[in-house]
Amino acid sequence: MDVGGGIFVKLMKTTETLSVLVPGQDDLVRRICIGPRFQELLWWFYAAEEQAWGYVENAYPNNRPDSIFLVVGQTLSSEYAICHQVNKSDSCEISVKANVAIPVVMESHFLLGYELEMVNASNGFQQMTKKQGSQLHTLFLKVHESAPIKMFRRTIKKLLLWYRLVRFSF
Repeated sequence: MDVGGGIFVKLMKTTETLSVLVPGQDDLVRRICIGPRFQELLWWFYAAEEQAWGYVENAYPNNRPDSIFLVVGQTLSSEYAICHQVNKSDSCEISVKANVAIPVVMESHFLLGYELEMVNASNGFQQMTKKQGSQLHTLFLKVHESAPIKMFRRTIKKLLLWYRLVRFSF
């Protein structure tokens, strides 16, 4: 705890992997496709989806992803810090400064409901990006996913159509 009303929180991995993302102090920027443009984008994706899966099947025959996706929104920040802990000895620290007193003994869920003035990455963060003019970095994506099963259904429909065409041509 520091004299200015802030505390340092040390996060350590116990048995699972732990990731911490601390955005910059500036407001987050959210870009999202909505309304008629969103519908038009989805119709385009549905029309291109089968071709996209065809490309994925050909490009990655032995290592096909579980899904492909269309990005329909994003959350951006001018700066951020990321800590990803894999080893048991890894740890990171964040400093938290609040507008009200925070209990000395605390767990992460106690921070909910307190008005935080500032949160900063202190130690143990592997990737840190500082503000550089008006450049923004994507933190989160909002996506519309497509699973291979959709392509499988379309393939079955095409096979049935092909079967009908072949059957009637003889």
